[in-house]
Amino acid sequence: MFNTQADDNAVVLPKRASGYLSNGGTPQNAGFVDMRIPGAAGALISTVGDLYKWDRALASGRLLKPEAGSTASRPSLSAYPRTASS
Repeated sequence: MFNTQADDNAVVLPKRASGYLSNGGTPQNAGFVDMRIPGAAGALISTVGDLYKWDRALASGRLLKPEAGSTASRPSLSAYPRTASS
């Protein structure tokens, strides 16, 4: 994977995809998100080719043992601490 990195708003990337949102069924350009805010929660950019390599490495067991991969991909909120309001 050579085309995956932390996003940097200062870098101009040719062919960078833009986000859209729906306003009553009418598409609009999504607002600006400063990539310093999400940080490790999703401030990565990648190419389809690199995402494919990541998917294949996970599916083949080269990155995680198969049982770890199935656990990691199963939806669950049980690992989050419960609060008084939940």
